[in-house]
Amino acid sequence: MADLALDRSPTYAAAHPNASSESLGQRVFGTQWLRLRPTLQIGRNVKIVAQADVFGGIVLGDLTRDVSGDGHPRDAFDSIGNAELRWAFLEWLTPVGLVRVGRQPSLWGLGMVANDGDHRPRFGDYRKGSTGDRVLFATKPLGESSPLVVALAGDLVRRDTFANENRGDATMQGVAAILWQGERLEAGVYGALRRQTNDRTSVPNVAFYTDSLRALVGDAYVRTTSPLVGDVEVVAGAEVAVLTAQSDVPRTAEALRRGQRTTIAGLGVLAEFTIQGGRLEQKGLRPRPRWSATLEYGFASGQADPFASTQTRFSFDTNHRVGLVLFDEVLRWQTARAATAIQDPYLAAQSRPVPGVDLLPTSGSVTGASYMQPSFTYRPTASLDLTVGVLVAQSTADVVDPYRLAVDGTYANYVGGAPRGRDFGVEVDAAIEKRWVSEAGLVPQLGVQAGVLFPGTAFADAKGNTMPSPWLVQGRAGLQF
Repeated sequence: MADLALDRSPTYAAAHPNASSESLGQRVFGTQWLRLRPTLQIGRNVKIVAQADVFGGIVLGDLTRDVSGDGHPRDAFDSIGNAELRWAFLEWLTPVGLVRVGRQPSLWGLGMVANDGDHRPRFGDYRKGSTGDRVLFATKPLGESSPLVVALAGDLVRRDTFANENRGDATMQGVAAILWQGERLEAGVYGALRRQTNDRTSVPNVAFYTDSLRALVGDAYVRTTSPLVGDVEVVAGAEVAVLTAQSDVPRTAEALRRGQRTTIAGLGVLAEFTIQGGRLEQKGLRPRPRWSATLEYGFASGQADPFASTQTRFSFDTNHRVGLVLFDEVLRWQTARAATAIQDPYLAAQSRPVPGVDLLPTSGSVTGASYMQPSFTYRPTASLDLTVGVLVAQSTADVVDPYRLAVDGTYANYVGGAPRGRDFGVEVDAAIEKRWVSEAGLVPQLGVQAGVLFPGTAFADAKGNTMPSPWLVQGRAGLQF
């Protein structure tokens, strides 16, 4: 991949006073990943399901530097000994409904808010996914053959878009959902009420304080499939989510002095429209359409002023992947460097973390942006995929680097330019993948994916010059078994 020029951290600036930027430091690297999913069936109505990721991480090449604020900073050779038990739950189908108890994935609708990280995106790879310790009960109140499902759940959230137990978040959540699962129509509404806290210290072993958040998320989605002509069909879906919360996690010194809490109000919209035709089948592979054309639109509300008493930034789940370069590399590392630099020991005068700094990195998610992504996939055979896509994106608010604002008092973008430029530019992506099926049922696969971003005014410096075009090429070798 192309190296990225980012803000200088204070420590780097002190050691290199003539440098105007500090690079990400990573151009060539290799990763590996193994996912296991054992299932134990006990009779007809009981099963135990587990899923674990092992040996996942960087194994060779360059490491990033000064972006530790990111959720997955790629700054260490961490694949050996790195394992996570993602799922471990018991499922019991009773005469009155389905009961699940244990560590479970969380997936809803099109995966904009809750995404389990177990559904392959068009480009790139999925990551950890939303997971938590959950007690769930789902039932069909109109009878077993009815498409109407009502579900209730209580969660101890381990990780999702807004919380992560690894950074000390203690998150409890109640969930209620109503879902219609018809043959060609699926629709539902979902509500989650959350309480999240994080105990911290401003001076070790002396002064304690607690960050807290109370939030309500409402989400509605619909997905429908309809035949068009012959073997051609239309698949359309949409999801809308509203987030409202009161929190003292992102807060200013003035708000803290007055005992005020920050209001959070965010909006997310996702829509997909696909026309697909043909049906390809091959033993050992799932059936696939010969061709499909998709238009995807997304909107996540943004926020230009990190000091405002009302914050309106919204983030998609990081496993809803859009393209290869803009969101997952450029904006990801720009926001991670800003969050890391704010906490730099050379700059910080005390050990107390800056309020809300954990929320600054996007970790590759669609955050404060709107986009349109047309894509087309053609399969000459059931085992060969050819995909191209174009991504056009803009910021939904002025682009402001919180690090420059905190240090210099300057409203500027991440390369020092005017924040009014909201055009992220145009990205072009392409992918090819070939699969084989062995007699033993193994499915080896090889592929290449590549993307290049042609930056817009959101990446223009103070002189109006845009950054060089970032690009990425990724070779992939895998085995499904």
